[in-house]
Amino acid sequence: MIVRLWRGRADGAGAPAYRAHFESAVWTTLARIPGFREASLLERPIEDGVEFLVLTEWESWEAVRAFAGDRPEVAVVDAPARRALRDFDTHVDHFETSPPA
Repeated sequence: MIVRLWRGRADGAGAPAYRAHFESAVWTTLARIPGFREASLLERPIEDGVEFLVLTEWESWEAVRAFAGDRPEVAVVDAPARRALRDFDTHVDHFETSPPA
């Protein structure tokens, strides 16, 4: 399994908009991709707003590429998310996990 890890930051007004966008549009898009397993939207307050940490789980690199394209290390951030966020990482980190023994 592969876990994608990405961060974005929003001010107080943008945070609810990003949360709503993730829960409707992003989740719906991900759920349609074969090999997608799960997504988590984590958030914490920071000095000037909210930081989001998005974790997505995928069955294979093929599934990751079905979502992210040929350069999976590049963040996929659509226009509504860009409007809601103050700034965001353009790079995504990936971690491979093994099933429990």
